[in-house]
Amino acid sequence: MASAIAQLTGTRYWTSAAGVAPVRITFFGLLHEAQIAGYLLDICARAMRCEAAAAGAAWALYRLPVRHRRRAAFLDGMADALGRRISAMRKPQPTGQGVVVIRQRIVDEELSRLGVRIRDARSRSADDFDPAYGDGVAAGDRVAFDPGLTPRQETSALIGRANG
Repeated sequence: MASAIAQLTGTRYWTSAAGVAPVRITFFGLLHEAQIAGYLLDICARAMRCEAAAAGAAWALYRLPVRHRRRAAFLDGMADALGRRISAMRKPQPTGQGVVVIRQRIVDEELSRLGVRIRDARSRSADDFDPAYGDGVAAGDRVAFDPGLTPRQETSALIGRANG
């Protein structure tokens, strides 16, 4: 889902190290793009928390390992559906030396200047065999991307951010 958000907004992203809780996702790019990415991530995170809590009531009588497996499958399904929907909003990438290509070069140069190297280190496999996965997909398809949110407390790693 974060990958789809980054592609839609033209940002780069990274997550906190494995084992760090809660997981922190940082978007890097032009100020307005990073803010939009954070906004979409907030919508998705809130929806996933609310839907998982509601769905969890149905699993209350299952043993703890089964509840964890169902919750993970539900959240995987929801993340996949949200990622698919966000990816569908993206327009085709233009070729040549247009503004988008130059913008990507600016972001890449700033990452290099800061010494930040982003690599794809995580992979996950969805538990799509679990019935809860389908419930998560259905929940992800119901999420509206236009509700209002309060501004994030902090936005970090932005190009053009005033220091001080």
